[in-house]
Amino acid sequence: AAITVALTDAGVDDDFDTTFDNKIYTQVFTISVYGPLVIDNGSSGFSKTFQWYDDGPVGYGGNSSHWIWTNAQNNDRAEATWEADVTGKFQVAATWVADVAYDPNATYEIWDGSTLKGSIGVDQTTSPNSDAIVDGTSFQNLGDAWVINTGPLRVVLSNYSTAYGYRVMADAVRIIPDAESLTLVVDDSSISEFGGLASATVSRTDTSGDLVVTLSS
Repeated sequence: AAITVALTDAGVDDDFDTTFDNKIYTQVFTISVYGPLVIDNGSSGFSKTFQWYDDGPVGYGGNSSHWIWTNAQNNDRAEATWEADVTGKFQVAATWVADVAYDPNATYEIWDGSTLKGSIGVDQTTSPNSDAIVDGTSFQNLGDAWVINTGPLRVVLSNYSTAYGYRVMADAVRIIPDAESLTLVVDDSSISEFGGLASATVSRTDTSGDLVVTLSS
């Protein structure tokens, strides 16, 4: 969703500029609004490299999960990737179906475009923590909130592991905006008497109630 904010100069003072005083000019800001997003292993935004098997146990969404054997050689790694075209600050969570045959140190990497932000290991032999429950499925947070500056946000799970001889499972990932309000600061020097377009991003964790947007200049 998006919110459009219009700033208007009536030309009776020097808010924007005085070159063309006594005229009305408008600057339009379009603000993108993100809600919680779940990317399943069979939905748009999910991709994989090399041979992942698709007959794993039934997980989120009622579909079979993907799995692959772990590999101690990083140059032969296979990857499962969940991707969202977003920027801002986000909490990332994952779910899996626990089994003693799965990797006790499965590592999820968080990427901001081509920049690795960090990695979090989880124990897939035990069920995920219930940091959030979506449609009856528990999702475990992958660390604290992550700041994504350029995007896209990519969550990458590979078969590279120190726990050789196990399986690693790819099921669903949840991406949750970390903020519920936005303060948009408008720089006077960026405002043209001839109008134009600018953009900013506001995130919220649900779609109910008022969304507060504060503008200052």
